[in-house]
Amino acid sequence: MKITKYIVVALATAAAANVLAETEVKLSGQVNVAALSGDTLDGLTVVDNNTSGSRFRIRTSTDFGSSFKAGLRYELQAQFAQSNDSTEIGNNSGAADGAVREVRYADVYINGPFGQVGIGRGDGAANGTSESYGLLNFLGGAEAHLLFNGAGADFSDVDGLSRQNRIRYDSPDFSGLKLAASFDEQDENEFAVSYDKKDGVGTVRARAGVTFGEGDQETVDVSVAYKFAFGLGLAFSAGSADNAAGVTTTENTWVQASYDISAFTFSAGFGQEDEFEADFGETVDHDLLILSAVWKPADDTSVYLNFGDWNNGLAAGQVEEDNDSGNVLALGGHFRF
Repeated sequence: MKITKYIVVALATAAAANVLAETEVKLSGQVNVAALSGDTLDGLTVVDNNTSGSRFRIRTSTDFGSSFKAGLRYELQAQFAQSNDSTEIGNNSGAADGAVREVRYADVYINGPFGQVGIGRGDGAANGTSESYGLLNFLGGAEAHLLFNGAGADFSDVDGLSRQNRIRYDSPDFSGLKLAASFDEQDENEFAVSYDKKDGVGTVRARAGVTFGEGDQETVDVSVAYKFAFGLGLAFSAGSADNAAGVTTTENTWVQASYDISAFTFSAGFGQEDEFEADFGETVDHDLLILSAVWKPADDTSVYLNFGDWNNGLAAGQVEEDNDSGNVLALGGHFRF
């Protein structure tokens, strides 16, 4: 359920023009919980799914005439136990043990024929350009995506710098093509291009991003996905990251397929990551396989079953840990309001 209020205010700046502004306020959020069982966990573990955790948000927007809009997005994370800390938490985790309370967004923006400018805390321009979760948001079945990092999997997406304190610009839509740039704190800058187009067969989604940081620190990533009208979805992403010294520390690829059958979505994803182990001077491979099924009985309700299996490569002389390979089964629910 969404709570919507409309407040109509007469602007006194131009009485002759009789300009009218309408402000819309929306309160929304979600709860996303799952029960995990796996060979790297100490029995049954109940978590808040960190891929898209429980949160609350307020959005406001005001139209000025027919061309301009100003707005605010304020969002709080409210997780009781992170799934990517799942090897360290128990059934009664409190605020000091796995829980998260943080501001995700505090972003003020203005939108017009020139595009959109935002300032505050929010997504950098390249955030999400190649995330496996973002691809599933497009293909379908994202509710079942679970971060297994805390359970042992070392695979991670390579894209922008997530939410930052920044100034961001998004261009107008040029027949499906959009550009974005953000200038973050500590001289970390992001640039991205996106393309979305629907035809008689399906819809294409393409993204590319680059992030520049301290020294020679740089991240480059691309992704492309296609969703056929009959329900099949296919996606591919790749990225690489260099540290401040210009050394490539991470390269990864991700492939994903999904299929919709009535209220169900089934998906399979496989990722491979090459990570440079500085302590051993060697690059090792990490693999992650995710199989999932999602049932959506309503637009705001999803029930999911997820299986993840991973294998973390080891450098010569590196000591193997119990969770360097393993699997986890998750049963969860994602509820929006």
